[in-house]
Amino acid sequence: MLSVDWNLSGYRFNEDQVKEVVPEKEGIYRLSNTEGVFYVGESDNLQRRLFEHLPGKEENKCIKEKLKYQVRFRFALLVDKKDRLYAESFMYHHFKRRNECECNDKTPSEKPCEINLL
Repeated sequence: MLSVDWNLSGYRFNEDQVKEVVPEKEGIYRLSNTEGVFYVGESDNLQRRLFEHLPGKEENKCIKEKLKYQVRFRFALLVDKKDRLYAESFMYHHFKRRNECECNDKTPSEKPCEINLL
């Protein structure tokens, strides 16, 4: 199992929080609301990628709809690209089994590597 160090709690998803708490480093992330996790991803620059999901910049119609309501995010730093892809795949498959991740528009291609989700 790949152990990742998630940020302590879910932050409200807005520009100020992203700017304040998210570094311009590699990692994985997830977006959620009261119904659960609706999107997971990985990036070589978490701050830049999360800014791309903010209202007014997001192109994914499903995420745009979710952003009309309160959204939270969590992230974990993960430098190695393969580890990020494996972790993203694990999160996707884990949350998809729970009928979540409905906004991910493609299935990750890498074989999942189990990670801690807390």
